[in-house]
Amino acid sequence: MDVAVVSGPAAAGHYGADLMAGGADEEFYVDTARFDELARSRRLRLDSAEPNAVIRVPALPGVLRPPGAGGLAIPAAVAADLLDAGDERSVLAAQQLLTRSTVLLRGSSEV
Repeated sequence: MDVAVVSGPAAAGHYGADLMAGGADEEFYVDTARFDELARSRRLRLDSAEPNAVIRVPALPGVLRPPGAGGLAIPAAVAADLLDAGDERSVLAAQQLLTRSTVLLRGSSEV
């Protein structure tokens, strides 16, 4: 089992949003029990004024690990994280993800 699922710009690019991930753009979802393992494996700076990652611990742990997701958070969670960033590029990428997800959902309901 993976320690965490990737979110933020890295996942957004995978889902086709027009946003490039930089080196400091690491965002993850992790189960509470696996937090320390993630922090060690990624050499995260936990007590720093300049953190090098965003780590979220979801209240519903199974929601973010759908079958076939390839280690990525679901598109809606990625979009929410981009909206949380608040900058113009991230908000635009979130809108792209949500629009694309809505189109895919509508298309699958017509089958």
